[in-house]
Amino acid sequence: MKLTQGWGDIGAMVGYDTVTEEWGAKLVGNAKFGMFDVGAHLFYASGPSIYTIGRSSTNGSEFSVWHTPRPT
Repeated sequence: MKLTQGWGDIGAMVGYDTVTEEWGAKLVGNAKFGMFDVGAHLFYASGPSIYTIGRSSTNGSEFSVWHTPRPT
């Protein structure tokens, strides 16, 4: 699912692993601020499955933020 507006966009994805009965989700946002674009990702896994984050054998989350200068 994704929503795009003049300020940027936001999107989300959710998946379910039927073998391990665990789930994972990803939320992404991007925004335009003057000469920069700013974005963030948030990942979450409910437990060990194909959605596990990194090498973790348990549930977990990860967050990242970045910015990119716009070409002039």
